[in-house]
Amino acid sequence: MKLLIMAAGIGSRYGGLKQIDGFGPNGETIMDYSIYDAIKSGFDEVIFILQDNMVEDFYKKFDHAFGGQLKVSHVVQRTDIEYNGSLILRKKPWGTAHAILSARNVIDTPFVVINADDFYGPKAFKQMANFLSEVNSEDQFALVGYRLGNTLTASGHVARGICESDGSNYLVSIKEKTRIFKDGDRIYNLENDVKEYLTTETLVSMNCWAFTPSIFNHIQNSFNDFIARNRQSENAELFIPNVLNGLLDTGAIRIKVIESIDPWFGVTYRGDKEKATSKIDQLIKEGIYPASLWD
Repeated sequence: MKLLIMAAGIGSRYGGLKQIDGFGPNGETIMDYSIYDAIKSGFDEVIFILQDNMVEDFYKKFDHAFGGQLKVSHVVQRTDIEYNGSLILRKKPWGTAHAILSARNVIDTPFVVINADDFYGPKAFKQMANFLSEVNSEDQFALVGYRLGNTLTASGHVARGICESDGSNYLVSIKEKTRIFKDGDRIYNLENDVKEYLTTETLVSMNCWAFTPSIFNHIQNSFNDFIARNRQSENAELFIPNVLNGLLDTGAIRIKVIESIDPWFGVTYRGDKEKATSKIDQLIKEGIYPASLWD
């Protein structure tokens, strides 16, 4: 089974490449713990999505090769895009949907995709591995969902995919909200001067998805339309919920929602590092992880 990790973010709010920053007692990254959990669940290949200028530093960081327990490779998410015979140049990546699209030439089987800077927990990978072993339709996908109140930071706003599911735990809609923050005991999203109240129990996506290769054609179609509209923008991004929501509206796909029972944590801002490090220390004390992952 293949695990695709989105690690091409520039970390502007963190102030550096958080995907290769150390959080464990031996400098382990959050990705190390995700990969450790994935191996335990039967994954045997990991593919990293990187930017060109990250590749050398990335492989220096991961020279341990995860104990030699899986195949390791990478693809590059380019920021220069060809459109109608012209090259569009910009510094910022084009979003999570485009990141996944970068891997279309190296993945031809069902796979799981995650963020590099989110800790999902061991059971999330077991749940996704079980789903992949049973999937029998090219347009049947899955999502591990988390409760919004457990996914916020005190350091600033975050982006989350707000999920609505039906009585059979299939996704009805998912909408990307990009400025969610906590104000006292209440949670809001503020976009275009519109303040929207959200509950702590709202189910959200943290980009832990199971897809079949059919997702690449779906993303390509959406990205073509997106570039036609946004080719002159320095900041516009195509998020995976933008792609999936349109497909859900037409009934082209089904997405099983699997709610996580593991705790989530992640890093968006530099101020999140202390909490993440403390969480990992606690998990080691509880015996969930060894003190040194790859010995």
